[in-house]
Formats: sequence, structure tokens, C-alpha cells
Amino acid sequence: MSEPQLQVDEIRNRVIEVKAIRFGDVLPHPRNPKIHPQSQREVFRGAVRELGFASVPVAYYSEMNGGELTWGDGHLRGSEVADYVGEVAIL
Repeated sequence: MSEPQLQVDEIRNRVIEVKAIRFGDVLPHPRNPKIHPQSQREVFRGAVRELGFASVPVAYYSEMNGGELTWGDGHLRGSEVADYVGEVAIL
């Protein structure tokens, strides 16, 4: 038996804004244990060289980081292309 469809009024849009930000200005999450191996970084670099960016990374204002913008998704971009200014969805 399938679940009933979502109703539009049930959906919360958590995005408060999308704006261009220097990726290096967004802080890493202090509890993110993921360390990208060199091989994954190389794949990332190759994909960006070939395709560019086709999605928007996600950040939020973190109490844990003193209210600063913190990566929720996309922190590899912050370390690999810190000087790049691109759109970030802020939750």
C-alpha cells in the first residue's frame, strides 16, 4: 500500500536565500568527520574542469561556529576552490 501524496501545505522550504559567496568564506562543519581522499579530490577537479558546477551547495548559519555560515553540503568546494564566488543555498 502506498503512502498518500504530500500536500503542498505540508512542505517546508528551508532555503532562506541563495546568494553568491566566496566558497572559502564558508566554514567547515566542526563535526564533519569526512576527509576526502586524494583520488576523490582529483575526480572533483576533473569534473569541474570538464563540466563546471551544475548544482548549488548548501550552507547555514551555525551556532556551533559562532553564527557563521557553515557548509551543510559542499565543503569539498570550500577547500578546493576557496577563491571561487558562486551561488550557495542558505538554510
